Amino acid sequence: MGPPPPRLSANDAEQPSEAPTVTSYTDGQTDVQLVTSGRDVLDKVTEESQVVATVNGEPIFAADLLEPYQSGLQRAEQDVRDGKLPAEILEKQKFELMKKGIDGAIERKLLEQGLKKTLKKEQREMIQVFLDQYFEQEVQAMMAKDNIQSKHEFDEHLKKNGFSLASLRRGFESRTMATEYLRAKQGDPPKLTRDELMVYYNEHRDEYTIPERVKWQFLLIEYKKHGGRQGAYAVLNKAAQEIKQGVVFEEVVKKYSDSATRYDGGYWASGDWTTPGSLSDSKVEKALFEMPVGRVSAPFESETDFKMVKVVERQEATLTPFDEVQEEIEKNILKADREKATREVMDELYKNAHIESIFEEAKKIEEEQIDQDNPFANQLLQ
Repeated sequence: MGPPPPRLSANDAEQPSEAPTVTSYTDGQTDVQLVTSGRDVLDKVTEESQVVATVNGEPIFAADLLEPYQSGLQRAEQDVRDGKLPAEILEKQKFELMKKGIDGAIERKLLEQGLKKTLKKEQREMIQVFLDQYFEQEVQAMMAKDNIQSKHEFDEHLKKNGFSLASLRRGFESRTMATEYLRAKQGDPPKLTRDELMVYYNEHRDEYTIPERVKWQFLLIEYKKHGGRQGAYAVLNKAAQEIKQGVVFEEVVKKYSDSATRYDGGYWASGDWTTPGSLSDSKVEKALFEMPVGRVSAPFESETDFKMVKVVERQEATLTPFDEVQEEIEKNILKADREKATREVMDELYKNAHIESIFEEAKKIEEEQIDQDNPFANQLLQ
């Protein structure tokens, strides 16, 4: 594992009445402490060594939660130094980013602990050897990619970009052990029979049915562009006469339509399919799914315009053949099984876990503030 984070300790001097309380943790080499109450919980919680949560006494560090955002945070920190961004805004942003990632970090920590509990000392040592070797391979690959020759140079390179070798190692080991424990608890995926797949197919026929759909063109004559309804009606009559005389609908659209689609012949959605329920004009939609293909409709009148439509192509609703979706169905079933197994594993781990987090305390403080500022707060929070 990487070097332990520096010790975090409570201030031994006299503290005000709202002084923070702490939870201690030791790994045999160093002690860390988590601020779990008091208003100081909201102040400066984003240093790398800050413990933001404990899971069964083991710490989760701010650095672990902020690592994915380091490149952006470094730019923001430079903005703070340049006076372009208030420091308190950056602290709040960091806090929100950590709050976003804390649930996943807690789950990984629980899974990691679950794996360790199932292993004997010799097995843990063997896994640590494997993790060390695999992490070394990953580091060497990253060094080669960036043309870096030494570990020291690589560590400096990471620090310039807001990372550290120690935090990378922590994250790698945590993710790997969590994944392995979950995989072991889930077991091997079942071999699904064709009958089982067919049952799923029949239960989800709606998902594999392609709805009825049409491609169509339209002619739009707007009242406001022709001095009102009467002027628009005159233009509509000219267009209708040309259609009766056999002029191609697309050419009539290009000549008379007020829609921007006229340049492309009036194709709705650039010629894409339209399905039932997707149009706001129910009368037009009804005609599109009932009138013969190739037929031009009678005019439709609204409060703002006249329309004429033509069905170019229509397909009836069709059920996708089973053989075409068999592989997808198998993936869906196995995915659902994995998710169910994961929920069961996590529920069991959470049931017996003791978890403390600065985010829970922050929530309490926010609610207390609402209570002080708003006499109706109790009603709002219920």
